[in-house]
Amino acid sequence: ENIQTIKTSVLRLLNLTRLKDCSGLEDLDYNALQQRNLLEPEGDKELGLNLLELDNLRIWWELRRGDNSQSLADRVNNFYQTLSHMLSSAECEQELVSKACQSAMMLFITSVNGQIPSPSVGLIEMVREYLKEILKQIAESDEETGVDLDLVRKTAILGLGYDRFESIVHTLFSFYSSLGKEYDEIMKTLMSQMKKTNPDLLLRAQMRTLQQIYRDEEDKDDLSRTKDLAHRFVLIFSFTLGKLSTSSALKDAASFGFSEGASFLEVALLPYAKRSSYKALRDMYVHMFKEEKKLILEDDKEKKSIETFMGKVKALVQKKIETGANATSCSKKF
Repeated sequence: ENIQTIKTSVLRLLNLTRLKDCSGLEDLDYNALQQRNLLEPEGDKELGLNLLELDNLRIWWELRRGDNSQSLADRVNNFYQTLSHMLSSAECEQELVSKACQSAMMLFITSVNGQIPSPSVGLIEMVREYLKEILKQIAESDEETGVDLDLVRKTAILGLGYDRFESIVHTLFSFYSSLGKEYDEIMKTLMSQMKKTNPDLLLRAQMRTLQQIYRDEEDKDDLSRTKDLAHRFVLIFSFTLGKLSTSSALKDAASFGFSEGASFLEVALLPYAKRSSYKALRDMYVHMFKEEKKLILEDDKEKKSIETFMGKVKALVQKKIETGANATSCSKKF
């Protein structure tokens, strides 16, 4: 009876706080009650989740009124702590964890500008592992559940804070074209937003995702997943890629191919090279030329693959000069 009374009160508070401010809740402290109901087998999960949501509403109310007090930081850190416990608990239901993660995503992205504490590296990795696991479950079951796609939508906002949450963004990108049309539309929207605000950042995110996929592919003579994803990724850029005057992401990708496997250059980097600007191509070729001098390769096949790729990049540069692309910048002899 007491639990039911508390549940009724919490639901009433949730409804009130969605309409009004949270000034009457400042002295409430129920973190232990929240965790007990979410994590313990005999706990009331509905009550625990509503308490967590109520905590989230209190945080946003304090942010809206410009509160930068220690109590706000403590409240955010308590939220992170509860989420961490939920992610590491074998007793916590997946639906509850998913809803808690959804609530946390806006806190994560808000932390980028310093308004609230940032999640720890450990918590970010736990969220990434959880996200990867449920995406794998969708892929293996060939079913798209509303809860999981809701989480994907909420998590996609972290692309706007890529430098802080790059591992999560790479995980999202890595399932592109493998989970159905609805998932792909969410990813296309995210990539389009990143391209609009910072195309270099999107290029870096795509390249690092491809490097991750390449490492995971067992058959280095096939690389069908890396090749397919590279083709789909580069189409997102359309003509934008050719407008980038230079890109460290292309040079980093070339260095990755030199050290991890020359086959990466052909299947992943070449599609981007074909659409890059004269200056970006020239910078990448000069970078590769210098890096090649440092290489000590005993595998003749690897050496031949690198030489072949460099020859293709040089031919692309020459073609841009001959066709008059970027005529002013191409005037010097290559």
